[in-house]
Parts: sequence; structure tokens; C-alpha cells
Amino acid sequence: MKALRYFTLLAMALVAMAVNAQQLHGMYFFDDDRNQVITVSPITPNIMKVEVMPNSWKGERLPSLVREEIANRKVALLDKPQEVLRTKSGMKVVYDEDLKSLTVSCGKTFFITDLCDRTTAGTLRLLHTGKESFYGAGERGYSLNLSGDTLINYNKQNYGYVSGEKRIKQMGITMPFIISSKGYGILFDDFCKSSLYIGEEGIEYKTTSPQPLSYYIINGNGKVENVVKDFTWLVGRQELPPLWTLGYITSKYGYHDQRESEGVVDTLKTMGYPLDGIVFDLYWYGKEQDMGRLSWDKAQWPDHRAMLQNFKKKGVNVVTISQPYVLTNGRAIDNYNELNPKGMFCKNGETGETQTVTIWVGQGGMFDVSNPDTRLWLRNRYKSLTEEGVTGWWGDLGEPEVHPETIRHYNGLTAEQYHNFYGNEWSRIIYDLFKEDYPDRRPMIMMRAGTAGLQRYSVFP
Repeated sequence: MKALRYFTLLAMALVAMAVNAQQLHGMYFFDDDRNQVITVSPITPNIMKVEVMPNSWKGERLPSLVREEIANRKVALLDKPQEVLRTKSGMKVVYDEDLKSLTVSCGKTFFITDLCDRTTAGTLRLLHTGKESFYGAGERGYSLNLSGDTLINYNKQNYGYVSGEKRIKQMGITMPFIISSKGYGILFDDFCKSSLYIGEEGIEYKTTSPQPLSYYIINGNGKVENVVKDFTWLVGRQELPPLWTLGYITSKYGYHDQRESEGVVDTLKTMGYPLDGIVFDLYWYGKEQDMGRLSWDKAQWPDHRAMLQNFKKKGVNVVTISQPYVLTNGRAIDNYNELNPKGMFCKNGETGETQTVTIWVGQGGMFDVSNPDTRLWLRNRYKSLTEEGVTGWWGDLGEPEVHPETIRHYNGLTAEQYHNFYGNEWSRIIYDLFKEDYPDRRPMIMMRAGTAGLQRYSVFP
């Protein structure tokens, strides 16, 4: 009864706070058997948020996959538990007290959820009507129809794959979002490592997230394209790219020095190619083992500023690569020695010491982009390089490709919990830099990894 009185008072307070007369009203009810409160909140007439909250849970909220202004939106709850909720678009939610379940109708289609199974932490089971196909779930290289499969939402780079290999079910951009052929979608608001089983009659979602599960139901009124439209509204849409990115950008692994690069640009221009950009891979900062140096190598690029200015006059924009790692076996050692005492690298969760990460060209530290100090250092370094004439950024290895499970990030999350979100947060550093310091310039950001919402940071996979 205490929980009932508390939540009723909370609901009434939220109603009192609602100043927008057109604000949609949500409903809540109690699952006493599982000691939890379920809240159903219409975000729009076609998007419904379902949140399951144990009465005893007092943890901090993780960032949401949806746009911040939507995630923080307050939906006025009715002042007493409700069993039926309708929207003008035809969405209907019914709570069954006996079955302890929700039935969500989207026009002629519906599914039933038994909500969170508290006997199995982090598990959500949904029942659907069957005879439908499911699509989405991010970057998968093997099949459009995902029905009958168990998908792992954990970013992973796979090299040299061929058709038919099982490993291409798990790639660099995984998303906990699926679309039904019957014209509705489900977004699980979760970036932690998870699995998604799509059966003939139901869906089972399991997560390592430390917080209670919530998900969004998108009603497309029977049309997949409507689901896509509302999904991109929910998580954010990609902005227009710079016009030059639609032209020819030359790239290889890689241009080793200034002389070679200038020769390539001059040759292509002389031969009449409409060259708009050039990508510099690892060698702009030296050799592979100099990863994390993030500065031009003077021996290979004796006057990079003049080169960048010359390229700009010719309409050629420069994109440079950077990675999450600062290696100690090359000339990035100075950066490592500067940043390590300041705690800017990922740490071992047990010892509290910097976690040594070994990749294919050496070992060193890994930028902890959940640390505000690390984010500021990277922002300043990207800004100084942009001021010199770098036009675009390529973030490589950002799954992250090597991400030891012993890591615990600055924000308290384990490697498994933060892994998929790393690419989003890394991209946001560059995106925010351009928005705040270069508001009239569209950013060019290429990233290999991330999850739902990555595109709102103007990222091109």
C-alpha cells in the first residue's frame, strides 16, 4: 500500500506539472506478484513507451538511445491506475489483471507482453500474432528476414567474410530495433550487450543492462515505411552532409607521405577527375605503431599546413583517421605518458589501474570517452587539427575492436555494458565541436561502429 500511495502521489504531481494542455496522458498499474510498477506513456499517437520499474529500484538512469528531448519528456499520468489506454491513431493498450500482461493493438495487428520476468533478471518476453517477418537489428550481413534467429547485439568487426558465414550475423553496428512485416516496430531502449530471439510466436530480449527495461512500440498503421519514418524521428535523423562528400574521394591503405599525396592529387586533377577529397589512413601520424599520436609526422609531412591549404584551393578536402588506442611501443608514448597519470584511459575494474590493451600493432591505453576530461582533450586535439585544415574525421576500430571485459569505465559501466555505445559517444565529441565552434560548417564524420541514434551525430558508416 505504501508503494501505491507513493506512486499515486507521484502521478498526481506529474499531472500538476503538465502545463501543455495538449500533452498526452499515460497510464500506470501495479504487478504486485513481481513487486513492480508498469508505466505506459504515449510519446505521439503512434509511439508508445512501456517502462517496467521495480518498486525497490533506485539506480541512476543510463543515457537513452532516443533523442534527449524525447527521453526527458514528462508524460502526465492519470491520477489512478488505468487498464485501458487509447490514442487518436488507433493504438490501444489493455492491461489484464489476471494474466499480468499487456495487449497492444496497432490497428489490425497486436502483440502481448508478459512484461519483465523478474525470476530471470534483464529478460523481456513479447508474444506476437505469428505469420510475420522481422527485419532490422542493425548491420547484419546474411539475411533480411530475421525470424527464427537469435541475434547478439554486441558490435564486432569481422574481416574477410564470405557469403553464408555465421559470423556475419554480428557486425560493427548492432541495434536493438526490429520491424514487423505487419507494419509495427519495437525499439528496446538499451545499448548494453544483449541477445534478441525472434521466434514464430514470440520475442525474447535478454540484456546485461544494470537498469530496468523499457521499450518503444511504433505503430506504422500496417506500413513498414511509416515505422522507419517514426523510428528516425525517435532516435534522430541524419543531417545533410557537406556537398563535397557526394563527389569522388580518393583513398587507399595508405598514402605514406606528403610527396606521394601531392602527386596523387596533381595526377587526378591533371587527368580531369572531379576530385573532392582524399583520405589519409594511418601514415599521417607516422607508422601503424604510432597510433594515438594524433599529430602530423614531420619527416613524412614536412609542411602539412601548406599542403592542406593547397589542396583546399584545388577543392580537395582532407579526411584523417583516428582510433581509440594510444600505443606505448611507438611515438604516441608522449601522449600516453601525459594522459595516463590524469586517468584518461580505461581502467581495470578490479585493480583500478590503466588497462593495457593489445591490438595487432602493439599495446597501450584506450581512450575512455565516458570521462569528461578525455572528451575535452580529444575535442581540443580535433579542433587544433581542424584549424590547420583537416576537413573530415574517420573513426576506426570503434566497436571497439579490442575491448577487454575486465574494463570498468569512468561512468561505472562494464565493457559489456558500454561497448555498443562507445561509437555514439566518440562521434558526439566531433559533432558537438562542429556545432559549437563551426556552426556554419557541416561535419564529415565516418565511423565503423555504434548503435541506434548514431546517425543523429551526422555519422556515415
